[in-house]
This record gives sequence, structure tokens and C-alpha cells, in this order.
Amino acid sequence: MPEKTNIIIYPHAAFDLNNDEVCIQYYLAKILSHLGNCVSICNIYDDNSGNIIYNTFIEIEEIKNSNLENTVVIYTEGVIGNPLGGQQVVRWVLGKSEEDIALDYYSSWGEKEMIYFLNSM
Repeated sequence: MPEKTNIIIYPHAAFDLNNDEVCIQYYLAKILSHLGNCVSICNIYDDNSGNIIYNTFIEIEEIKNSNLENTVVIYTEGVIGNPLGGQQVVRWVLGKSEEDIALDYYSSWGEKEMIYFLNSM
């Protein structure tokens, strides 16, 4: 049986059902969890209050005291740098195109980050 992948999703804003980009990050957590991965959300912008999509959270202090060597951290284009210090980083671009990414955000990404586009427009 394959080993479960540890994944932390770091949203760029507080949870809000009216914010499509944040909701889709929570939905990604739900899908990845259903596929057998160990998925947590670390949302520094709210109190990780319950919502209707996904409710497994991890606090910054827990992350600081753990080894992220075997953890994939997923950020969006709306997060500058690698605030959690992940060694395996995926950048999930939710905007309509790479033209929506501010240069100061883009230039803060690591060379080895895997970049995926949700939208191919």
C-alpha cells in the first residue's frame, strides 16, 4: 500500500463562500483527502472556523515544530514566498493567466516550485 502524502494548503484569504478562489482551495483539500492523503489547511487569515467544504486544520505553531521534509505545501499565486518553509512546494495559480501575477509575488517564488494553472485561459 502506498504511503499517504502529507499536504498543507495555505489559503491566501479568510474562508468566505463568496470568494471562489478560497473555496476552491478548500475543495482541493477535500478531493486530496478523499484520495487517501493526509491534508490540512493552515489559514492565518481566519480562526479556522467550520465551513461546509473542509474542516481539518493545522496551526502555524504545529508546523514550526514539525519536519516538513515529507510534506507538500500548496500556495496560490496570492502568497508571497514560502512562509511555511516547505521543501516541496506547489504553486496553484488560480487567476485567469500568468499576466494576473504581480512581479513582486512571482519573483518571490522558489526555482524548484511546481507551478500548476487551474485555468488555461
